[in-house]
Amino acid sequence: MGSGEYEIFEFDLGSTFNYAEMAALIAPRPFMVERGHFDGVAPDETVAYEFAKVRFLYAAKLGIGDRTQIEFFVGPHTIHGKGTYEFLRKHLILCMGKNETFSLGKRLTSARAGYNWNPSK
Repeated sequence: MGSGEYEIFEFDLGSTFNYAEMAALIAPRPFMVERGHFDGVAPDETVAYEFAKVRFLYAAKLGIGDRTQIEFFVGPHTIHGKGTYEFLRKHLILCMGKNETFSLGKRLTSARAGYNWNPSK
């Protein structure tokens, strides 16, 4: 420890898992990070280092690099939304089907059912 970044106090996660290991639990579901250059959580280099581990898992080991992305922007710890909304739109359509109506009920049902991963796509 001692890096000065947020320690993840909830459930003692700071001393058991790092961010990349927690993100790996999400795979093969889509995963995106928004990073404001003035976010005080950690330096850009630390965030990029952790994300590189996630990117390696998705792209090199699983062959699904299109399902993970990071967006850097000038700003603080906030929701930037520009690339994120497009990422969500792309992967919600992929998950739910192109012609399906995006109602709240359907989104919750799909979220409970999980991401239908097809390694041949």
